[in-house]
Amino acid sequence: EVINELFDKQQALLAIFVDSGKLIVKSFTALELAELQGGDFPKGLSAVDCGVLYYASLENDALILSNDKLLRQTAKHRTVPIHGTLWILDYFQAQSLCPNKRLCEALQLLNAGNFRRLPAKEVNARLKTWSV
Repeated sequence: EVINELFDKQQALLAIFVDSGKLIVKSFTALELAELQGGDFPKGLSAVDCGVLYYASLENDALILSNDKLLRQTAKHRTVPIHGTLWILDYFQAQSLCPNKRLCEALQLLNAGNFRRLPAKEVNARLKTWSV
């Protein structure tokens, strides 16, 4: 399960959404796991990524959030909606869910942490636009 790849602090934050029913944590049945093992997935995808892609392809309203290049390419090829970190920030900005100053701070933290390989050109463009 993807949730197991998160830090305890991240899991605790998401628990609020799980408890309220706004976030669904999917566990696979033995039959689904067998289908996954026999599935046609690129060799570089992790088992968790394969599971996410499998589940999202079954659901009409599923959306994958990932910055993983191979997962993004595979999802797009299979017409499964997929977006990354910048999309989330763009969505927050477009819906006025967060002040631009906070979005800039979040983007700078994400970039400084170097745990996301965000495209510098895209990051700089948003920082410039949102700083005005």
